[in-house]
Amino acid sequence: WRSMIKSVPYFRHLEDDIIEEIVYLLKPHWYDEGSSIIKFGDITDKIHFLKQGEIEVTIPKKQFGKITEAHFEFLNPGSCFCAFSAFSMDF
Repeated sequence: WRSMIKSVPYFRHLEDDIIEEIVYLLKPHWYDEGSSIIKFGDITDKIHFLKQGEIEVTIPKKQFGKITEAHFEFLNPGSCFCAFSAFSMDF
């Protein structure tokens, strides 16, 4: 976990004792394949670190007056993500 946290630019320059505190506060969660972790519009105060598996990131896409999901990217082990979004429903 330490190396994964240190790989995040925001945490890179923290002292080792602060990194240890963050590791202590981590709470593992497991998700079933195909389940949603964060949905568009969700507000969260969590940062997620992906230790194993793969996550497909999708974004809303308006097509023919209907909103569907479009593939955006895949996240692999070592990735981190949160619910910040540069996208809005005005598309």
